[in-house]
Amino acid sequence: MSYTDETFSNLAYEEMRKRGLAVEPSIIPRLRVGIRPALERLSLKVSENPDRQVRNLLRRQFGTTVTITSGVGSLSALLSDSRPLLLNRIREADIRDSSGARLQMLADRASLAYRPTAFAYGAVEGSNLYTANAANGAATVTASFVETDITLLPAQLEAMLLEELISAPVEAAIA
Repeated sequence: MSYTDETFSNLAYEEMRKRGLAVEPSIIPRLRVGIRPALERLSLKVSENPDRQVRNLLRRQFGTTVTITSGVGSLSALLSDSRPLLLNRIREADIRDSSGARLQMLADRASLAYRPTAFAYGAVEGSNLYTANAANGAATVTASFVETDITLLPAQLEAMLLEELISAPVEAAIA
């Protein structure tokens, strides 16, 4: 079932009441505002899931390519996309240079020095992708992303999002 922010926040409110939590209808606007942060937390949890099929639910090939010039490409367009790149999971991304070679992602830019030329390498620092032994040109990126539109959330993740949304107000009330 596809939800809107309003219908999902109402669902969360009803679920909280069903669980015996003492909540008033006045919490519904706070739940609605909490959907975006809950989607961000959910995206991170999904990207860390050991089950590849689950991880792939929030993984996609970005329509915008990254132009690599002299070993550097900006990820800014992917980070400002309406469904942005989940930057802290970039090491698991499938990034291919213009020749189709897959970049072996490294922990940091300093690790790019003195790598064998048999493979293409990449590392991210800030919002830039640095490469070694990669072809210049348009690189494609298939990676985890933050789902920002609840209407596009896969149905398999709705229960997980409900838990993320409900847990935040409960934790705030306890604190």
